[in-house]
Amino acid sequence: MTTLHEELLKVKDLVAGYELPGAFIRAFDQVSFEVKRGEVFGIVGESGCGKSTLAKSILRLLEPPGRIIAGSALFEDIDLIKAPIEIVNKYRWKKISYIPQTSMASLNPVMKIKDQFMELIKKENKEISKDKAIEIINEQLASVGLPTRVADSYPHELSGGMKQRVIIAMATLFKPSLIIADEPTTALDVVVQRGILQLLLHLKQKYGTSILYISHDIAAVAQISDRVAVMYAGKIVEIGDVYDILKKPLHPYTEALLNSVPSLIENKELRGLQGAPPDLKNPPSGCRFHPRCELKISGFCDKIEPSLTKIGNRYVACHLYR
Repeated sequence: MTTLHEELLKVKDLVAGYELPGAFIRAFDQVSFEVKRGEVFGIVGESGCGKSTLAKSILRLLEPPGRIIAGSALFEDIDLIKAPIEIVNKYRWKKISYIPQTSMASLNPVMKIKDQFMELIKKENKEISKDKAIEIINEQLASVGLPTRVADSYPHELSGGMKQRVIIAMATLFKPSLIIADEPTTALDVVVQRGILQLLLHLKQKYGTSILYISHDIAAVAQISDRVAVMYAGKIVEIGDVYDILKKPLHPYTEALLNSVPSLIENKELRGLQGAPPDLKNPPSGCRFHPRCELKISGFCDKIEPSLTKIGNRYVACHLYR
């Protein structure tokens, strides 16, 4: 039985970005958080704030010109950032799996679904019989609500939701301890999105799997997460229990995100956020949110960068709580 009081993944002061001619752009800067065993930890923020780069960095999947320059990501007994890539490769799929943002384009278009499963299974167990492998494949497809006929299909013969379920079935093939899901409901309609979220929660409960769920959609993150980290322009600005954050956001950016989401419970006016995210080639001094913040304190917010400070049972990076 899993417990929510044990750390499974601990990310500390992680920094990564992209090498461009004449400049290194930090996609995210000194990011720290923990994912506990058996929980769903959500990361939410606007497009371009560094969420997907963060997911790839943890798994060492960031390709040039992307580069990790500092920090650590402790998973069980190894640091995924500093360990030899051969060791990290052994952890992928078996202990950590990844649902990429472009998961529907991640399937090989000229291979049947069963053959793509077979490659994964044979990679881990070369001696397994074909009949046993087919049995495992059918069980995996059934676990995500797909009929066995899907195994003999090509990706183009499946709907977007079915392809997404295939990817999730692959991600849970070896019952990993952690699934990193990067925008897993992108380009799906709201009905299919809800089905995917319910499926992830079912798999979490069935296998005790932890999930790092990344999205720009705060409503989706609120549905699935136990705790949430809010990112803005490459920085985490608030971390806390999902219900606490929904009930009373502390950071002005978190409040702005919630004000942009319609409510079925209360009649509230939707409010957009003025301005645009900063250019990460030349981020603003002090708090990166201060150019768009209605509550900024002159002399503090525009000059001094706030650090994450514990307020009650959560953390917030804002001079309002200095």
